[in-house]
Amino acid sequence: GPLRWALPLLLIAWSCAMAVFRSPALALLSRYASPSSVPMAAAVLSAAGGLAGGLGLLGRPWLLQLGPFAVFAIASAVLLLTVLVLGRLEQGDGLSLPYKSIYVSGRLVPAAVARGFAEQDSIPQPSVFHLGLIFFAGIGASLGFRLLTESFPLVLKPLGIAPPLVVGTLFLTVALLALPAGAVAVRVGNSRTMCFGLVAMAGLLGCVPIVSSALAAFALAGLLGIAHSLVVNGLYAFALSAVPSDRAGLGLGLYFGGGGVAMAASGALAVQLPSLGVGIGVFVGCTGFLIAALCVALVGSLHAVLVEQVAANL
Repeated sequence: GPLRWALPLLLIAWSCAMAVFRSPALALLSRYASPSSVPMAAAVLSAAGGLAGGLGLLGRPWLLQLGPFAVFAIASAVLLLTVLVLGRLEQGDGLSLPYKSIYVSGRLVPAAVARGFAEQDSIPQPSVFHLGLIFFAGIGASLGFRLLTESFPLVLKPLGIAPPLVVGTLFLTVALLALPAGAVAVRVGNSRTMCFGLVAMAGLLGCVPIVSSALAAFALAGLLGIAHSLVVNGLYAFALSAVPSDRAGLGLGLYFGGGGVAMAASGALAVQLPSLGVGIGVFVGCTGFLIAALCVALVGSLHAVLVEQVAANL
């Protein structure tokens, strides 16, 4: 009846609520981790996200059998549990103090970590060009990944391979390699690691149309999971390091805003992929990954110059 028209309004309200929650929640990484160790801290989130994504694909048939009321009740319970956990964290010793006050004393943290926070806080406000690079990095990375997940199943179905098993393998690989990928980003450098992962994702996506067996499909999914783990761990550090600490939410919001634009655009394209052909989706996805790699490299270069200037004045 008339109540069905409330569904679009509920979806819009849900999207607004998630947008309000996501960036501030992830901005807490800059409060609980030093600038150089954010990729390692983000690895914990990547592992959780990969595990949830993989198990969600594999467990979807069972969940749907429970019916809509049970599924939405479980989802609501999980969100309320998240609120409880975040509330308890804020009540912990030291974590309820004003922003970054736990790092004021050099006796509480190593000198190098304290210097890292001082350099990050002293970075000048980013230019429109700088902010635009963050936004387009989000567009490119999200566009490429969405078209990957849309194109891969179109190749697998004619071969008689269940797409959820293969795509689930990709997510589980991300979960398993999250911590090692975070360690690599800390040691090698986050921008370099992300650029390598994005270029590798573009190359591996180009191999999707030539998959001809189950073994090749699972092997390619594993390699895509390895490359994606190098990207997803570093994206939070990328967005946080590109702006001063008091603008952490802005950096994340721009990245995820670009991702939202890409999801909307790729959703319209995904509907046409069966008629347009997998090659179109692969080409656009590869282009998105390469654009994201270029934006990350430019932001990394600009940030390095700013850090050097700030360090010289400290």
